[in-house]
Amino acid sequence: MKKYIIHIIFAVIMISICIYTFLVCSSKSYYDKNYSEKFIKSVNYIKDGNYVK
Repeated sequence: MKKYIIHIIFAVIMISICIYTFLVCSSKSYYDKNYSEKFIKSVNYIKDGNYVK
């Protein structure tokens, strides 16, 4: 019986770690979003020939 409880606790911990890792990796932070928008704007400026901006 004790063996089953240890396995169940281990499985729950592993599932929790997987869910936490998925949520952290899939969500973008403020900085990721901000930098990607600035990068896209920079590429569009270069395409348009506005090298000063």
